[in-house]
Amino acid sequence: MIDRYWAAGTAPVFEIIAEYGPFDPKTSGRVLRSHPGSRVTITVIDGASHALFPETAGRVASAVIGYHRTPT
Repeated sequence: MIDRYWAAGTAPVFEIIAEYGPFDPKTSGRVLRSHPGSRVTITVIDGASHALFPETAGRVASAVIGYHRTPT
């Protein structure tokens, strides 16, 4: 059952990762892509750490808006 949730069904997946967060962007991106594959878009916010949203709210918002403006 957890595999069904991890893969997000058939929906596109947008992952935002902090460059200096607790998870290595290269590692977590590979793990996530191994499940839903090409449906995953990963964005790394440069200079951000574990408090991604309060530290870089404007850049996170810009990333989300940019992702939603990109044609599928």
